[in-house]
Amino acid sequence: MGVHIVVSGRVQGVWFRASTRDQALQHGLCGWVKNCPDGTVEIHAEGEKEALEHFISWCRKGPPAARVTTLDIEWISSQCLNTFEIHQQINYFVGPAITGLFKLFRACAFV
Repeated sequence: MGVHIVVSGRVQGVWFRASTRDQALQHGLCGWVKNCPDGTVEIHAEGEKEALEHFISWCRKGPPAARVTTLDIEWISSQCLNTFEIHQQINYFVGPAITGLFKLFRACAFV
C-alpha cells in the first residue's frame, strides 16, 4: 500500500526532507521525498497501512521549525520500492541572457 502526500506551509529550509526520511525509516517505510518549485514538499511512501497512518500523523506537524498548513493525501498502489530517498531538486536559473544556452544544453543533454 502506498500514499502520495503534498505538504504545504513553511516546509522548505527547515530540515523537512531529512526528518521525513528519518521518520519513514523508523516506521519501516520505503519511498522518496522532494522539494517542489512551488514551495511544497512531495512525499511518496509505501508500507503497512498502520505505519503509513503514523507517518501521516507526523507529517501533519513535521520537524520543529516547520509550520504545516495543508496536507494533501492520496492513497495509491505500491510501486514495490525498497529504500527511502531524498530526491534533490535541480534549480535552473533561466534568465533572458542564458535562455538560448539553456535550450541548447537541454536539447543536447537528452539526445
